[in-house]
Amino acid sequence: MPLLLLRTFVTLILGEHLNTSVKRGMEERFQDPSHPALKQPMEPVEAYQNRKECQTLEELAQIEGDVDAIIIESLIIAERILGSGNTGLLLRIGSTGVD
Repeated sequence: MPLLLLRTFVTLILGEHLNTSVKRGMEERFQDPSHPALKQPMEPVEAYQNRKECQTLEELAQIEGDVDAIIIESLIIAERILGSGNTGLLLRIGSTGVD
């Protein structure tokens, strides 16, 4: 299998897994609609194409199927949780191949 085709296949699988995980996390935040667990908003970062983290299931649904957007979403979540200087975050950013 050519390397580019393999990378594309892996990226699609990764994107689907991340989409499922991010969606599950969002659903848990809104289990109690009267008291949702809101996220601390972050300023957009150029490295993430100035995207902001999805705050609702509706916003998340808008990026469904866009593998790059889902990967960027997961990196934004990781940065919010781990902090911008975390070594694990930097390794994730380096291994995604998102332009």
